[in-house]
Amino acid sequence: EGVVGMISNHALRLVTNNTPRLTVEGGGNVKVHEHLFMGRSNDPKIYTGSGVGLQILGEHLYLNQSNDKNVVMVQGGGKVGVGVIPSAKLTVDSGDIQLQSSASTNAVVQSLNFKNTNSSGYDVARIQGVTGANIWMGQLRFLTKDAGGTMATRLTIESGGDVAIGSTTAYGHKLWVAGNTYIDCPGGATNGLQVRNTSASTSARTI
Repeated sequence: EGVVGMISNHALRLVTNNTPRLTVEGGGNVKVHEHLFMGRSNDPKIYTGSGVGLQILGEHLYLNQSNDKNVVMVQGGGKVGVGVIPSAKLTVDSGDIQLQSSASTNAVVQSLNFKNTNSSGYDVARIQGVTGANIWMGQLRFLTKDAGGTMATRLTIESGGDVAIGSTTAYGHKLWVAGNTYIDCPGGATNGLQVRNTSASTSARTI
């Protein structure tokens, strides 16, 4: 076989116009001094072991596209920015964030989970996007974990805008509260819960 390189522990450099362009160091590291261009404009790839580590397809950059591996940033407390230099752990500029999956009726589409990593780690709260009686209907459920360790739905906003507290359904009412309700209205008899028939010109009644 043919060999091009250095037998001794010295770097091998490729030079054009009296300027180093690529260096293979004695320890095996490769340094590109300018830009790295991939000749396959339609589907350039960098392979890492058994799968594709990096792939540039058109204007898109994929990491581990062809295998089921996770992409994790763990060193240096790195931040991720989409369309902007990040100012937080994740910064998205001028665009929506979409959580999606295929779900049937009355099923959870996706969840936003809040976890306390202290000790062994605990899920403490969750926001769920849920389908309704039809797959195009949607509702939001807000869950929290109580002192006994039970994660349960505490508030639900149904597809039509009805709100249920302590329940997953408002039973056709604009507001449904499952449990005792206390309203504290200091300041005199004029403050309180007001009830009014909007179809008549009557004044609101204060309870």
